[in-house]
Amino acid sequence: MFVCIILIAYAVAADATVNSPCKTGTDCAKDECCVVVIPRKGKRFSLTPTCQKLGTENVNTDCYVKSHMSPTMTQYIDKCPCTPGHECVSTGIIEVPQGEHGKCTRQTHSGTQQVNHPCNSGADCADDECCVSNIRPLGKRSLFNSGHCEKLGTRHSHCLMRDAGHSGKPAHQMFQCPCSVGLKCVGIHQFDMPLGEIGQCH
Repeated sequence: MFVCIILIAYAVAADATVNSPCKTGTDCAKDECCVVVIPRKGKRFSLTPTCQKLGTENVNTDCYVKSHMSPTMTQYIDKCPCTPGHECVSTGIIEVPQGEHGKCTRQTHSGTQQVNHPCNSGADCADDECCVSNIRPLGKRSLFNSGHCEKLGTRHSHCLMRDAGHSGKPAHQMFQCPCSVGLKCVGIHQFDMPLGEIGQCH
């Protein structure tokens, strides 16, 4: 029991700064960055910068191919960049006005990246993936038709509260993968219209 208590305390301490207010990256842990979410047409957000995990293929997988900094160069806009050893690989979706959307993908030994496979339904993807539509509503346009396979949400991954009642691999196309089995989508009081409230997998 004593060992369990230590492990639980360590896990809590390790995530203690996530979603904590920050002014610069120095206010966050080494595997985090300071993010400010900029309001734009169709979305409502808090302007308070918070610490968020750097992107990997398992945590905070969403990224922008070209990360943007605030005018003071102290915070990243909307999303953290990927961790070293990972690269933001384009999903073929352009988000207006942020730019080209991508997924943090671990570089292989040959220097190439894993590729998101095209899909029409969940049956075209691996057991730990879902089929995400390339056609995004309101303020987004797609470079491709159909969809592409993405990993199911892991801890701290973004999710949509409209899908909070579903976890695991869905059979049909989604606008964003739901959380993996055993995790729950918890709202973070940020809204993407018309998709609704954004959450994080916990």
